[in-house]
Amino acid sequence: MKTGILGMNGVKTTLKDHYEHLKETNKESWNELNADLARHDFLKNFTRSILPNEDYNLRKTPSWIRSCMIKYMGFTHDDFDNNVIPSFSLETQAA
Repeated sequence: MKTGILGMNGVKTTLKDHYEHLKETNKESWNELNADLARHDFLKNFTRSILPNEDYNLRKTPSWIRSCMIKYMGFTHDDFDNNVIPSFSLETQAA
């Protein structure tokens, strides 16, 4: 199963890459993501079990975490359905 797409530099984009990118480019949204996950007791699960796993199966993502990733990290339902971590767009890579 394909869990990532090669980015501009030939390296697979990971969930952690998206999380760190959000932190660097939009700290307010990053804080809101963490607050939403914490409010529903998913922050620890997200940061300890999902983010470190480079080959994480997106289809197994709990619905609340999925909703937060769509809202804050730019994922789509198709990404989860197809188990594909999107690469960054050219505009976001240049930032």
